[in-house]
Amino acid sequence: MDEIKTSSKAYYLDDDHNIVDSGKATKMVINEYDENGNMISETWGFVDRFPKEEQKKRNSRGWLGRLIRKKA
Repeated sequence: MDEIKTSSKAYYLDDDHNIVDSGKATKMVINEYDENGNMISETWGFVDRFPKEEQKKRNSRGWLGRLIRKKA
């Protein structure tokens, strides 16, 4: 079976879907292309801009923190 050569490109977007620097982004899209430049997949996600300490605080108060405490 022949291997398909692909490439990908990531775009960082603000809330209005304007392309911005990664530090200002709230969303991200990754497009994957085949060797002819045709897009074969697109993946969207949200950018987490909180520092790790803030993430821990938010998770401990949210559903994930409640789930972890419940299992412990």
